[in-house]
Amino acid sequence: MPTRLTGFFATLDLEQIPPEDIARWLKPNPGLDFVENYLANKLLYPATIAYSQGDLAIELAILREVVKRNPQKFMTAGKFFIPPGLAERIGTLPDLTLALFDVLAPKEPVAIFLGNKAVGSVIPPSTPKEFLQIEIMGKKYRFKR
Repeated sequence: MPTRLTGFFATLDLEQIPPEDIARWLKPNPGLDFVENYLANKLLYPATIAYSQGDLAIELAILREVVKRNPQKFMTAGKFFIPPGLAERIGTLPDLTLALFDVLAPKEPVAIFLGNKAVGSVIPPSTPKEFLQIEIMGKKYRFKR
């Protein structure tokens, strides 16, 4: 597997993340060979954008591991930060917000910032039976977690 990624993913220190840590976020787990090959293709073609739901799942799994290792880059008291470059490359704002929520698991409402602009909020469920509520740019989403 290549040892150095370029492009947007180079800013995420992917070479420090073992493929097995990425694979554990994936259901069903596609296996280490698949994840290693995906990362190798990112080296060869760093500008590619996820084409399928499977590709998006892997990119979001990578993001979850990056957030887990660098939570301070993505959250401060009451705020999620989504870098604009990330929003241009991986999924949608709800996808990115769910990935941040999965790792950071705030207990209180959180504002969502795209760069330095507030674009929405997250209201965590207060009981396991409630839905996670996300509002982004005037649209409301509810997710069972």
